[in-house]
Amino acid sequence: TKELSNFSSRIYSTTLGIFGGMVTVFTVIVLSFYLLIEEHGARNFIKQHLPIENREVIINILRRIIYKIGSWIKAQLLLGLIVGILNFIGLLIIGVPYAISLALWTAVTELIPYVGPVLGAIPAVIVAFLFFPDNPIKWILVIIWFTIVQQAEAQFLVPKIMQKVVGLSPVIIILSILIGGKIAGLLGIILAIPTAAIISVLIQEYPKIKKELN
Repeated sequence: TKELSNFSSRIYSTTLGIFGGMVTVFTVIVLSFYLLIEEHGARNFIKQHLPIENREVIINILRRIIYKIGSWIKAQLLLGLIVGILNFIGLLIIGVPYAISLALWTAVTELIPYVGPVLGAIPAVIVAFLFFPDNPIKWILVIIWFTIVQQAEAQFLVPKIMQKVVGLSPVIIILSILIGGKIAGLLGIILAIPTAAIISVLIQEYPKIKKELN
C-alpha cells in the first residue's frame, strides 16, 4: 500500500510538472509576443520617465532585448515545424493512421523543452498499438523513429537553429540549459535560452552603460 501510494504521488507530481511546464511555455511566449507588440509603447514610456542623457542607451538595450526574445520565439516555432514534418514523414512511412494529427501534436509539444518529445511520442505509440495490436514491429519502429528525431533535435537542431536565429553559440546554449535546469528545474530549462540571450545583450552593452552612468 505504501509503495502504491508513493507511486501515485510520483505520477501526480510528474503530471503536475508537465502541465505546469506547458502553461509556463505558453505564458512566456504570449508575454513575449505582447512585449514585441508593445515595443513602441515601452519606448515612449522610457522617453517620458528617464533622464535625457540615459534614454538612447536604454532604448537601444530594450530594442536589442526585444529582438532577441523575438528571435527565440521564431526559433521555437521553426523547431516545432521541423520536428512536426520529420515525424509526419516517419509516421507516413511506417503506416500509422492519423499521421498529420499526430505530427501536429509533436510540433506543439516541441515548445516544451526536455519532456516535449516524450509527450509528443506517447499518442503515436498508443495509436500504433491500437491499430496494430498483433504487429509489435510497428510500435518499435515508431519508438525508434521518435528517438532518432529527439536525438537529432537535442544534439543538432536546437544548438544550430538557436545559434543561427538567436545568435548564441552552441556551448552557451547547452550550458545555459544545464544551469537553468539545475537552478529551477523545468522552468529553468524553458527560460534558459531567452535569459542567456538577454544577459548577452547586457554584457555587450555594459561598456556603454558604464560610460553613461559615469
